[in-house]
Amino acid sequence: ERQTIRLDKEVNGLYRAAALPRAAEGNDLMIKFGLSFKDDVLEAARETNAKLIVMGTQGASGLSKMIFGSNTASLIAASPVPVLAVPTGQRFHPIRKLIYTTDLSDVERELPVLFPWANAVGASVEAVHFDYGWDQPGNPQARFDKIAGRPGAPVCRLVLSKADIDLSLEENLRQYLKKQRGFILASFTSDRDFFEKILLGSLTRDLAHKLNFPLLSVRKATL
Repeated sequence: ERQTIRLDKEVNGLYRAAALPRAAEGNDLMIKFGLSFKDDVLEAARETNAKLIVMGTQGASGLSKMIFGSNTASLIAASPVPVLAVPTGQRFHPIRKLIYTTDLSDVERELPVLFPWANAVGASVEAVHFDYGWDQPGNPQARFDKIAGRPGAPVCRLVLSKADIDLSLEENLRQYLKKQRGFILASFTSDRDFFEKILLGSLTRDLAHKLNFPLLSVRKATL
């Protein structure tokens, strides 16, 4: 009971900080005790038929990242439900756009998934592709415009950014995001085999370890 009261006060504080009214109904509080953060959150998501998991994150670095990883990264890797990770200390700002990183290989399936999220907060979608000099099949802009022109779609924009080949994809992205304000980064994670995880890692999970902006992650397997 003491934990429930404490949680209720914390939720009230979040509403006040965002200058939003808290509805009298439709806010359920749940306290769970267990050994695995990831498993307990996923169990709660199944029990409540959740459509989105929102969590705060402090990230991890150095030895703790190598051995233990972070709660955020492990949840993103396993959750069939989209995860919105918000870094500790993040101030509330109106969301103007969802920035979506894409290699353009699956934009026809991925882009429409973001439309409801963008419409819900009145944001546009900015798709960013970092060009490393590889040829793209077809006409990327024409493919993008066809999807973005669907009825009910928010304002969408494709940015073809020349990549710095001396930097990793994550580093190129972070350089790009430094110039942005009022955004959520949207990314799609794929299930990889053991060797790909060891050798290549995952952009979304790497970002989750040292997050300083909101990150919305969607599992590609659920599309």
